[in-house]
Amino acid sequence: MNMNKYSCIVIAATVMLMFFSACGVNVGGVSDESETAHTSVVDSMTFDHGHGSVCHVRACVDAEYPSHYKNDSLTRRIQTLYVREVLNLPGDSMSVDSALAVTVRAMLAQFGDAEDEIEYGISATGRVQSFSAGKNITISRDGAIEGIMTFCCHDTVNKGDVAAMDSHRYVNVDLNSMTVMDVYDLFDEAAVPEVAELLKAALLEQTNAKSEDDLIGMGYFNLDNITANGNFYFGENGVTWNYVPYEIACFSVGETQITLDYNALAPYISSRSVLYNYVKNYNSR
Repeated sequence: MNMNKYSCIVIAATVMLMFFSACGVNVGGVSDESETAHTSVVDSMTFDHGHGSVCHVRACVDAEYPSHYKNDSLTRRIQTLYVREVLNLPGDSMSVDSALAVTVRAMLAQFGDAEDEIEYGISATGRVQSFSAGKNITISRDGAIEGIMTFCCHDTVNKGDVAAMDSHRYVNVDLNSMTVMDVYDLFDEAAVPEVAELLKAALLEQTNAKSEDDLIGMGYFNLDNITANGNFYFGENGVTWNYVPYEIACFSVGETQITLDYNALAPYISSRSVLYNYVKNYNSR
């Protein structure tokens, strides 16, 4: 396992954050009832890919997470959701710090088997591939809806100096029920296909495409791939859906975001949704 000069910088910054936290300084915060912390974990590994070829990987998780929410019980609940839903790990008994360390190791392992790890010092004699993998997790402060905490997970992979992957995933937590929201928490099941049609129309408009054939020519797949998925976030004027590379278009298109105004969504929002009262007031402005 290898630590480079950037690791030392990150570790120093983390120690400073721990010092300020211990002194009672609130690092960030999305409301008067919540506090957030920030930490970075960096590791590196070199894998033997055979025939004189090695792969050197550096991984970094830079994470903001809720350090306190209202009381100890709710803090444990939201941190469990963070580990399970944002980091995609079993969250029932794992602390956030442990989960971040496991996440970095998993990011490294995706480039090779841990059993094939070798000392980086011998790599100079062979063909070297270099990768850097990053995961940046932030708590959105742009959300307009009270009672929702939104986490944005930004994943990147660079092969040498070339970007190989860049994607965003959003996790919305309903703080009243302490559950992760999906599209059926916004709309009744029967309305979801109609929202998908709005998304398709909005994509045609924002790309200046006159038909599905035009979209296909731009690198998009057929319009049937566009659904109201669970990767969305709330803005001041509407809900934005995010589609990662290869989800609705080829890699060269990259990510696609489609925003639907609250006025357009109003007829489809469930009366049970946390959006219901907000949109009713929004439309009366």
